[in-house]
Amino acid sequence: MSKLAHSRSDVVLSNELENQTNLVVLKATQYLARREYAYYELFDKLRRAGFDSAVVTDVLENLKKSNLQSDNRYVKDVITSKMRKGYGPNHIYIKINQFKINKELVSEILEAENIDWHELLKKVHAKKYRDNRIDNNLEKQKRIQFLLYRGFTHDQIHYFFKTLPNERQ
Repeated sequence: MSKLAHSRSDVVLSNELENQTNLVVLKATQYLARREYAYYELFDKLRRAGFDSAVVTDVLENLKKSNLQSDNRYVKDVITSKMRKGYGPNHIYIKINQFKINKELVSEILEAENIDWHELLKKVHAKKYRDNRIDNNLEKQKRIQFLLYRGFTHDQIHYFFKTLPNERQ
């Protein structure tokens, strides 16, 4: 193969790589324009769209450096969204953990948000159960299961039931 033919194929490969990079940038920014994405969530989404993982990684690193993609913002959005829907810290940790986000980052943000989990638990309980009266252990167990399902910790639930004014012991 001559030098000229070899350099032409290099140029074609370079153009294809540049075109794919531009497509990945375009697709990633379209996704990010709609909502925040965790780094690995966006990586998976772009890979499933058929893009090369090396190109996707390079693009995402650049987006991260330019602060267009931020795991920090994603975590804050998930916390806010899940709290509005009445979910506790365990549910939030599980949701965020799906996307390989550092647990220390999540803990820092949760602490910085200064969330009153007891107050949220009271609201969730009041919305589901209008009456605070608990007549038997079966009823109490049902309520505990519901609150556990919503992602509250055993300690939070135990404290809540201790502070219920109308609970029969």
